[in-house]
Amino acid sequence: MYNEDIKNKESISVCFVDPQSYSNLEKYDCGVLSSLKPKAGRIKLDFYANEKLESNIDGAEIIKIFNYSDKKYLKLLSLFRSLFLLYFYIYKKKYDVVHFQWLKLPILEWFVLCCFKLLPGFNSKLVFTAHNLYPHNSGRLYKSIYRLIYCVFDVIVCHASATAKSIEKLTSNPKVMVIPHGIIYFDKNQSVNVQIKDFIQKNSNRYILSFGRMGYYKGTDLLVAAWAKSQLYRQGYSLVLAGAGASRFSGNTRGLVIYDSFLTETELHELSVHCLGQVLPYREISQSGVLLSIIAYKKPILLSNVGGFADFCEQFGLPLVIDKLTVDDVSTKLNEFVDFSSDIYESRLHEATVFFRWENISKKTLSLYENLAV
Repeated sequence: MYNEDIKNKESISVCFVDPQSYSNLEKYDCGVLSSLKPKAGRIKLDFYANEKLESNIDGAEIIKIFNYSDKKYLKLLSLFRSLFLLYFYIYKKKYDVVHFQWLKLPILEWFVLCCFKLLPGFNSKLVFTAHNLYPHNSGRLYKSIYRLIYCVFDVIVCHASATAKSIEKLTSNPKVMVIPHGIIYFDKNQSVNVQIKDFIQKNSNRYILSFGRMGYYKGTDLLVAAWAKSQLYRQGYSLVLAGAGASRFSGNTRGLVIYDSFLTETELHELSVHCLGQVLPYREISQSGVLLSIIAYKKPILLSNVGGFADFCEQFGLPLVIDKLTVDDVSTKLNEFVDFSSDIYESRLHEATVFFRWENISKKTLSLYENLAV
C-alpha cells in the first residue's frame, strides 16, 4: 500500500549497493530490481556493483566501482578505494534511499554511516538486507559488530520471520521488514563432468543429495553419521555430498559419493533433477540459497526445524521434518524419507514456487522504497 504523500514527489532516487554482485548474488540483485522498468522516470536507480556483474538491469544506471586487486598487498588498498568512492557518491548525491546488500568492512562502514547521520543535510533513509543474521561461521566479535550495525539503519530487510524475531531481540531497532528471497535458477548450459554423468545414468532416483560448501553449521557430520546408521546403502541407495569440503566427512562410510569441488550450475541442475530428494540438516540458518535453488525441482526435501527452515516447513506444510538434531532422529527420518510419496511434496512445493516469484518480491521492495521516500 502506497502512502498518499508520495504523489507529491516527482521522483525517488535510490542507491542500491552490492559489492558481491556476481554469480548467485547477481541473480538476487536482478530479481529484486526487476519491477523497476515500469517505474522508469519515477524511480531513479543507481546500482553500485562489482566489476564482475554481467547483467543489465532496465531502468538502472550501473556503476561498477568494486574492483579488487589480485595482489595481496594491493587488495586492501583497492577495497578502501572502492569504499571511498561509494561513500563519496552517497553523500554527494543525497539519495532518498540507500539500500545495502552486504558490507565489506562492517565496523568501518558502520562508523562512516553514523557520521553521515550527524551531518546537516544528510536525510537519506538507510536500508540493509540481512541475508543471514550473522556471516556464516563468524564468532562472537561479529555478533557484537552486527548488534551495532543493525541500529544504524532505518529499516532492516530479512527473508524469514524467525530472522526478524532474532534481529528484534538483538537490537533496539524495531523496523524489521520480511521480504522473501526469490528462487535461484541454475544455468543449464554449462559443462557436466563425465563421472557425474555416468553416476546419474546408473543411479537416477536412487540417491539422496546434499550440496553446497560442507561444514558444521550445515550438519554435514550429522548427516554422514545418520546415513551410516540408517543402513540405506543396503537397499541400493546412495548419499551424494557435492561441494567444497565434502571429503573431510567421507571416512569409510558405505554408499557415500563425494564430489569435493566447485560444481558447475548445470552439474547441480542435473543432480537435482535425478535425485530422490535433498536433505538439509542445518544446525542454524536464516535463509538458504541451497533451499531456494531446489524448490523449483519440486522434489522431496528434508529440512531441520530451525531458523528460516522452520518458517518454510510451517508455511508449506512439509510432511516430514527433522525435529531433533541427533544421529538417531536424522537416521530415522532418512528411512522414512525414501518411502514418502513425492506427490505430496510436488503440490506443496508448487505453492512455494508461486510465493517466491521475483515479481512479488520486487514489488514489495519497490513499495518499501516509495514509502521511505516520503
